[in-house]
Amino acid sequence: MVVDSIAITLDVDWAEDATILDVADLLIENRVRATWFVTHDTPVLSYLRDNADIFELGIHPNFLPGSTQGNNPREILKTCMDIVPEAVSMRTHGLVQATWLYDLVLEETPIQYDVSTYLFRQMCRPVLYERSSGALWKLSHCWEDDLEIEKKQPVLSLDRLEMHSGHGAAIFAFHPIHIALNSPSMKYYKAHMEKKNSDPPRIQTLDKLDSRQGITSFFYELVYNSAASGGGSHISTLKGC
Repeated sequence: MVVDSIAITLDVDWAEDATILDVADLLIENRVRATWFVTHDTPVLSYLRDNADIFELGIHPNFLPGSTQGNNPREILKTCMDIVPEAVSMRTHGLVQATWLYDLVLEETPIQYDVSTYLFRQMCRPVLYERSSGALWKLSHCWEDDLEIEKKQPVLSLDRLEMHSGHGAAIFAFHPIHIALNSPSMKYYKAHMEKKNSDPPRIQTLDKLDSRQGITSFFYELVYNSAASGGGSHISTLKGC
């Protein structure tokens, strides 16, 4: 395996502002770049934009039934682009994909990069998806926190993460809520979220985490690894990898 670059991506998924800020501050402190796929408007976006050398913002449209972003795909895209007009990248909620949907994205938005494909342990080699209305660079992520902790034996340590051979970028997908909770399994996550707790989850510092491996401990490990190897990449810089 040869990793040309590491890219940390985060699906905001309507997380509490305090939770988003905890993740952002950890990345800023370690000078590690990340791409945030935004679901909703919040004052925290100004803070992320103020650190444009560390963060880039994309959109995270929810095309599933009952979406709070609009009544149809065109409305949903407009809502997302109104929130993040500078966005050139996206990952769809639920990884929803369709050729007609990509046609609409190309017709209605300036999006150039799509990261809605999950390929288990596969290094990313961007593929150009061309249509009469334009083109998208399609990139795949190799690891996603909620999908990992669905497994009977999730891999939550970089030392144990075995990628398939080949060159390319390793793109990781996280959700702030799982980082805050140090989720080791979906069962744990669901049980915790059912508790009546008005305070938003906050990330524990590494020295205060218990011995259990979870998403927080994995995230710390990845951040420190990225910091030591140049700070990682934004999605918009990966089309040549």
